Amino acid sequence: MCQPPSCFDGVQNGDETDVDCGGSCGATCKFANPQQKCKVPGDCVSGVCSVSAPVPGTGGNGTGGTGGSNIDGGSSTGGAVGSVDGGIDSGASAQLMCQPCASDSDCVQTSLQCGVNDTWLWILGNTMCSGSICTSCPILTADVSNYCGIVQECDFNAALGCDLNSPKCVPHCIDRQSDYDESGVDCGGKDCPGCSIGQGCNGDSDCSSGLGCSTLRNSPTLYTCVDSCLDGHIDGDETDIDCGGTKCTARCSQGQGCKALSDCQPGMYCDGVYFCTFGGGG
Repeated sequence: MCQPPSCFDGVQNGDETDVDCGGSCGATCKFANPQQKCKVPGDCVSGVCSVSAPVPGTGGNGTGGTGGSNIDGGSSTGGAVGSVDGGIDSGASAQLMCQPCASDSDCVQTSLQCGVNDTWLWILGNTMCSGSICTSCPILTADVSNYCGIVQECDFNAALGCDLNSPKCVPHCIDRQSDYDESGVDCGGKDCPGCSIGQGCNGDSDCSSGLGCSTLRNSPTLYTCVDSCLDGHIDGDETDIDCGGTKCTARCSQGQGCKALSDCQPGMYCDGVYFCTFGGGG
């Protein structure tokens, strides 16, 4: 009975690149005993697929002439000259074969390679040559002053970040990027100093003293630190939104909150329910 192709049927079929390996069978083709064919590095156990020169001894032997014998491809008595010592067949076509890796450069790399003395924390997916086979770079937990990669974080539990200018692991509040719970670059969150004007924020606590986190909708300043008297909500000692109190120069208009006459615009007074209004009173 005919059976569908499989990776265990002892023949090359389907999209296999050699017998029961490569293609949908995955990285299962060998680089030796026997060396098997491939199309891409992902077909090979070693992760290396490259052109292999025809192996000496596999070239076709010459055909002995009539009446003579042909030994080891040598010339026969009275006949044409065959190939010498089973030499390389010049007509053989190049074939992609699985090969052992010899160095890290034979393996799949990004712009960075595995690190020196196991101190680098590199991009996941990078590989190194180990025992003739390309294997993943070790993913390490980098401590303070250890080198770090571009994408990986350093030891998260120790609140470390990767300073891309070093590149070394440093406390995250001085790593020159926004990470952990920071709202801006090295500012905001529970660990870092407050952010300056223009830096990102999630609330007033992310901003430096005297600044607030803008909640002004449809404004380019939304969720950035601005002067607290321009942030679109009541904070500090303001008696209403961005007016009143001792810091803001803007006085509150009719219907806005107040605590004293000085919180209201000229011509108004702070009534008994603490709203600015026109009329009598102080």
